[in-house]
Amino acid sequence: MTLRADDRGVTVQVGTLLLFATLVVAMSLYQATVVPNQNAEVEFRHGERVQGQLHDVRNSILRASATGTDQPTSVTLGTRYPERVFFLNPPPASGTLRTVELGNVSIENVAASAPETADYVSGTLTFETRELVYAPNYHRYGNAPDTVYENTVVYNRADEGSATLTEQGLVRGRSITLVALDGELSRSQSGTTSLDPRAISPSTTVTRTVPIRSNGTGNVTVRVPTGLGEGEWKRLLEDQMTPDGYVTNVSVEGGVLELTLRETDASGDPVTYDLRMAKVGVGSGASNAKSRYVTKVSGGGASVVENGRRRLVVEVRDRYNNPVSGATVNFTLAEAKSKTEHELDNGTAGGETVRATTGADGRASVSYRLDSVQGKGDDAEVRVGIDGTPPAEGAFDVQRKETLAFSLTLVGRNGGDGGGDDSPGDGGGGQLKYRGDGTAVDIDDSGKAAGVRFSVAGNAERSITITDIGIDPRENVKRLSDPTADVGEWKSEVYVDADVRNGGVDVGNGVDLPATIDIDRDGWYGHYDGEPVLSGDGTATFSLYQFRTNGGVQAEMSNSAIDVTLKYELEDGTTGSVTFTVSPE
Repeated sequence: MTLRADDRGVTVQVGTLLLFATLVVAMSLYQATVVPNQNAEVEFRHGERVQGQLHDVRNSILRASATGTDQPTSVTLGTRYPERVFFLNPPPASGTLRTVELGNVSIENVAASAPETADYVSGTLTFETRELVYAPNYHRYGNAPDTVYENTVVYNRADEGSATLTEQGLVRGRSITLVALDGELSRSQSGTTSLDPRAISPSTTVTRTVPIRSNGTGNVTVRVPTGLGEGEWKRLLEDQMTPDGYVTNVSVEGGVLELTLRETDASGDPVTYDLRMAKVGVGSGASNAKSRYVTKVSGGGASVVENGRRRLVVEVRDRYNNPVSGATVNFTLAEAKSKTEHELDNGTAGGETVRATTGADGRASVSYRLDSVQGKGDDAEVRVGIDGTPPAEGAFDVQRKETLAFSLTLVGRNGGDGGGDDSPGDGGGGQLKYRGDGTAVDIDDSGKAAGVRFSVAGNAERSITITDIGIDPRENVKRLSDPTADVGEWKSEVYVDADVRNGGVDVGNGVDLPATIDIDRDGWYGHYDGEPVLSGDGTATFSLYQFRTNGGVQAEMSNSAIDVTLKYELEDGTTGSVTFTVSPE
């Protein structure tokens, strides 16, 4: 009997080995090609998401500069890959978000329209700014660009060039907006990081623009450091370089963008621009904005009588032309025998000048010229500008045989005066007169009268256009913010029913008080009626809604006084203002 080898199982074993080898090769190919491609797609999509988040950061910075409130947001610095049972992933990709010194922003050849502001806003204004850069550290997406925020613009920056992701906000029509970014920030991780842009020197849209024009030495010129090329900036500013636009030239040289603005309009008159400057901080180490100069808000020009009072209201501003809290202002008689003392003879001493100063050197000052200062009986003596407690914030008193010594401390922006530029006290005279009919109104039957209605009468030969309204409550009232997104009476912060044309303004998110609102420029939801117009002997009824306390709840306005300032323009171009106190019942 012959025995033969039994190889019947060899085929199965070889097949198994071949199948296993094929599986190993397939998995290796999958690990070497498919997994990296899938991870590259994950990284690419993450890059797109971060670009959108940097867009949100940009909006947060601009909102902080315009509202004065912090604007928290977040950025996902890195990404993780999908879990795989049989395949390997690299560690989670990381990214770095950091601030980088960029250079100086400047605006040149400028002069402020207001004389009190022109002392500081003159020639060239300069401040430093930074850029915010996100740099990814991907494993497969090797040519991923950095995403950069600078000067209101977000763009991608790579070796092959740059691509903008947002529009610019530097120049829009006659509005110039310069926002400095400050602070030290450097975060590198694979997760989400929070970012809290905070307003250091906010320039709110309803309270702060400085009218400027060329100072005669050349065109108003804006220079900003940039990483974008001239072609990108020309594309961003294309709609501002039309025949009706105000940008006449755009150039980039040595990493500096230069914008040349039109000096005169078609009729040859100087062009006035609205300048807004602000500073926003991110990270740590952002420096506070210090007081730089003081400017006049209201007061002066009226008699101050014995035991009478005239409010002289000033505003201390920083280098960005925005109000400074907690600054000390000294009021002195400029023509005094010394810095603190001046004797007034019996009767009148006409043409007295009161100077408001801030800063140790006393150079940051503004003067008020009073028509006369009157006293009765014996000599009157006035001492101002030294330590003491004022009887009322911003008051200048003359008291017979008494001494008044004070320094004025402003907390934020002050506003209003005791009587107005048209009259010595009650809002009468001039072309507008308050009718004394202030009423507090409960709009929603909440039990609180959070709305205020009052009216003014015209006293002119032709129509009167009301352009601005200043609102300064005297009680614990901190905001004016309507509760709806609609527009109209009791739906907007300000609505005016006038006999020629109604008007009003709806301000997005409301406004902190005190504030001055430009009726045809400060609306977020459209200038639905524009500036109200009343005939020369007509009336205009104002509806303000709703007033709120510091805690955001409705304020009870019954018997709560409000100082109101109305600015207006007559048909012949003459402008004026009137200030009065509304005491609603």
